[in-house]
Amino acid sequence: MLEDAFERPEQFDPEDYVGRSFGMYSEGDLTPVKIEFQEEAARVIREKEWHPTQRLEQKGKKTILHMDVQGLPEVARWVLYHSPNAKVLSPPSLKEMVAQFASKTALRHEKKIAK
Repeated sequence: MLEDAFERPEQFDPEDYVGRSFGMYSEGDLTPVKIEFQEEAARVIREKEWHPTQRLEQKGKKTILHMDVQGLPEVARWVLYHSPNAKVLSPPSLKEMVAQFASKTALRHEKKIAK
C-alpha cells in the first residue's frame, strides 16, 4: 500500500463529472456535437435519452442529435455502431476521428474505401 492518502477536492462533484461524459470515459474538453441519423438508427435515437444534454431535431425522416459531451473517442465508436445510418455534422475533429476509425477498420478487413 502507498503511504500517501488520496484526498478528493472539496469542489469535486462526481455526478457532474460523470454526467458530462459519453459512455464510460470523461476525457478531453466539453464539446458540442451534432450527429445526423436516418432510417432505423433515427428511430432508435428518438426512443432513448443518450445524454443529459441531448436535444433532438427532426429534419424530414432524419433525426439530428445535439449534445455537449466529453469523450469524443467514445462518441466516434458509437457513431460507427450506427453506421451507415449515422453522420457526424460537427465538430470537424469528431468527423475526422470517425473517418480514421472507419478507414483503419476497413484496412484491417482488407477492404479499400472508395473516395
